[in-house]
Amino acid sequence: IPVRGYLICLDDKQNWENSRKACASLGGRLVVFETKEESDEVSDTVREWTNQTFWMALSDRSEEGLWTWTNGSTLTYASSWANNEPNDWGGGEDCAEGNFRGPRKWNDAKCRDRKNFVCEFKNDRPVCSRDEDCRVQGSTCDRNGSCEPN
Repeated sequence: IPVRGYLICLDDKQNWENSRKACASLGGRLVVFETKEESDEVSDTVREWTNQTFWMALSDRSEEGLWTWTNGSTLTYASSWANNEPNDWGGGEDCAEGNFRGPRKWNDAKCRDRKNFVCEFKNDRPVCSRDEDCRVQGSTCDRNGSCEPN
C-alpha cells in the first residue's frame, strides 16, 4: 500500500531478511528511521492500517547489543524502545519491530518471524493512481498518490 512516500506491505508477511530483499527488489530499502519524529510518523501511519507489528531495518545481528541500521549508521536515540526492551528474550532476538504492544514502541524479535514491513524509497516513491491500487477495501487514493484509510 503506497502511503506518504512509503510502501506498507501487509499482504505478504516476510521474515526480516526476506523483507529486506522484497524492498530492494522494488527499488527501495527496509525503512531506516533517521529521527524519532520519522519513527513516530511511520508508526502512526502503519497503525492507521493495522494493529500488527512491522519490520524496520534495525538489528544487532553483527554484534549483540550494538543496534545498527542496514545502511551502517548506529542508533542515535533509544526512546522508542518499549519498556524493558531490547532484552534478547530467550536468545536470538536480533531484529527490530515497530508498534510492539502499542504505537511508537519497538521490540527486538526473532528475525525468522514473519511480519508486515515498510519500504522506503530515495527518489521514485510508490504512488497509487486509482482506489484499486490501495488494495484495502474502503481505502481511497488521494490526489497526491497516497492511499488513505476511510
